[in-house]
Amino acid sequence: MTGRVAACILALPGPTGQAWRDRLVDAASEQGWDLIVYGGQALVGDLSRTVLLVSDVDHARHLGPARWVVLATALGEAARAAPTVYDLPPEQGLWVVSRLLATASTLPAVHWLEDSVLGLGTIDILPGLTVAPPRRERLDAIDESFVSALRVFEGGPPVPGRSAWWPCDLFGKDAGDRSTGDGFWRLDITGRSRILVFGPYISLPPGDWQARLRFWVDAPAARASWRIEWGDQTGFAFHSFQPGRAGRFEVRIVHRWETAAPAVMRLVLEVPAVDGTLGFEGLHVEQVG
Repeated sequence: MTGRVAACILALPGPTGQAWRDRLVDAASEQGWDLIVYGGQALVGDLSRTVLLVSDVDHARHLGPARWVVLATALGEAARAAPTVYDLPPEQGLWVVSRLLATASTLPAVHWLEDSVLGLGTIDILPGLTVAPPRRERLDAIDESFVSALRVFEGGPPVPGRSAWWPCDLFGKDAGDRSTGDGFWRLDITGRSRILVFGPYISLPPGDWQARLRFWVDAPAARASWRIEWGDQTGFAFHSFQPGRAGRFEVRIVHRWETAAPAVMRLVLEVPAVDGTLGFEGLHVEQVG
């Protein structure tokens, strides 16, 4: 093996990701590049005009390519397609795509391409390799919660001030609780102390991340003792509180991610309750440092 690979390109699952792959294959062939779909195989010869298409950053990070390119387009579509591509339960599409993007966010000098390039005439993937990006196809409606959840990755690797809304339907809940629609869960808190809400296991890159939990309580639930746990599964920030009155509230808590990792919020009822209802709306996440 001679020299470094010219570039590694991460393409996400889904129709747009496949369209990128098809166009890159054609462009590389026409412009004298060797494009390889990389799956861990041995690389030989002069790699100065070799480009690798990768499905996971960690599979190729050790190669130290001269350039990284992330085709971060149609993120909601990619999250919907991932369970089919990887043979996973439907709810795990966000886990897969957010992990790919959070890991890619840690790459040095990454070239991040987003939806604004779709349908443009031609763009430079790297010096000497140009491609006409695919157009966004008309597809069935994408779950808006997928689009909202991945918004921290729109515009490139997250920076302080980037935020997203994670609605209630991305989370798990205690199986004994009753729920309704209308953009929130209505949770009956009657019973033992327990975790009422948990998740959503969407990965975030390194940094200080603030969670703002939005909820409402009736009078009995306002007298209960609550705890929020927010972290990356290896460590958590904790905040205990008692609302004291019925109403709508927002509680903020910050935890530092040292590496790209799934985010977990747990809303814990700290003592048994004989009555009460909590309405869980969702979580606003923002990088604050």
